[in-house]
Amino acid sequence: MKLLILPFLILFLLSSCKKDEPDPVVPDPILPGPTVPEHDPIYSFFQGNIGTNDNSTIFSADNNLLICGNQSTNIVVLKISKTGTLLWRKDIYPGLYGRASAIAESDNQDLFISGNIWDHFPHYPSDDVLLIKLNSNGDTIWSKTYGYSFRKDLGSQILYTSDGNLLIGGTSYSQCCYDIYLIKVNTDGDTLWTRTYPDPDEELTYHLMETQNGEYLVTGSNKDSAFITDLYLLKVSSDGTPLWNKKIGPAKYGLSTVELSNGDLMTCGKIDKDGDNQLLVVKTDDHGNVYWEKKYGEASLHEQGNSIQVNADGTLIIFGRSYSNPSNQSGIFLLKINQNGDQLLFEKFGYSDFSHGQNILKDDNDDNIITGSFGTQTSNGCCNYNIFMTRSDNNGVFK
Repeated sequence: MKLLILPFLILFLLSSCKKDEPDPVVPDPILPGPTVPEHDPIYSFFQGNIGTNDNSTIFSADNNLLICGNQSTNIVVLKISKTGTLLWRKDIYPGLYGRASAIAESDNQDLFISGNIWDHFPHYPSDDVLLIKLNSNGDTIWSKTYGYSFRKDLGSQILYTSDGNLLIGGTSYSQCCYDIYLIKVNTDGDTLWTRTYPDPDEELTYHLMETQNGEYLVTGSNKDSAFITDLYLLKVSSDGTPLWNKKIGPAKYGLSTVELSNGDLMTCGKIDKDGDNQLLVVKTDDHGNVYWEKKYGEASLHEQGNSIQVNADGTLIIFGRSYSNPSNQSGIFLLKINQNGDQLLFEKFGYSDFSHGQNILKDDNDDNIITGSFGTQTSNGCCNYNIFMTRSDNNGVFK
């Protein structure tokens, strides 16, 4: 019996020697309530839904922001400062089912909105390309339409070109198929040339840019008769003559392209794999020949890159949208890569019922101006949208 008591006595004495050691600290419980991580954006909100393409936001000549979008039956045009202060807003009723997609500004600070408007010919509905000219205060000067009779023509992009004219990019629907559609006009809206680029497949326009040598590049998608979609690049001369086109697939979409200083092209978009979209970036030469293509993001989310820009140090920043099937929520993200495609940053933020990141622009400090739309579903199944603006540096720190 003494042998059994001795070990317990020793343990008791040892434990009594630790009385000077402080009791472990139990942290206070975290009370419920909203928390804001340091990296969360600071938003400015404006009523409306942003235009559906990469150049629905641009810098104005006086270093502010111009944004086009839509609300109910009106086209919305906003001018805001880079800190998110509203300078003016114009709501324009363009006619039945008129919609705005993109905005451009001329050298004399006139503004041009491209989009489409539903036109009802007798016994036949169709769409025309819509072009609205505004002065620098947002007052409407004129509105014009373009397109073919008995066709569905959509104007999704607009550029103010280096020769002082305007290039509208979109699609034209005929013979059960969409084709790329380009219209070049002067600043009075007079047509200089119009071209479609017929193809047995179906092409859609998502982005339009002018290259360093004054040519024009269309980025979009190509769908063949088997419903296989390829990323599609089309380059044309300043008079619209086709120079080359490339189809990069399968199951890929191109949504925005930027040109590097050596003429190479970086295109962001998405790839459809087993029913899930992943963010895709493709690097090509100036004739569309692929150097590499890489996927980014989380396999459990649907992700796509809507806008791409080059940072001052030659890295690239990509902005886009992600969607979660289980939660039925969408959000936005920033991706930073180098020119070899190595991931340097991937930051998600801003989840809501419906949200999408549409535009990213570079300011004079190499910061990122970011715009898009947030939406919340209402009781009747509709969605209330707000255009948002925020800004960050290239490390994902918001300001």
